[in-house]
Amino acid sequence: MTHAAAAHTFAASPSINPFAGMRPIMTVDRRLAAEAKAWPFKEAQDLAKRLDGKLPAKGYVLFETGYGP
Repeated sequence: MTHAAAAHTFAASPSINPFAGMRPIMTVDRRLAAEAKAWPFKEAQDLAKRLDGKLPAKGYVLFETGYGP
């Protein structure tokens, strides 16, 4: 009798993944961000203008640049 090996993924199992359910938090010096000329900062500045100081119902704005893992 043989048994098939079970396939496991760490990301699919919250009991194994210590980061499951956590949102990454990034902080930036606002003065430096306001003066930055790089496109992610320019896009964030434009987004802030469109929001006019108001947050959406979910309570936050998610801005993804595509940088990172």
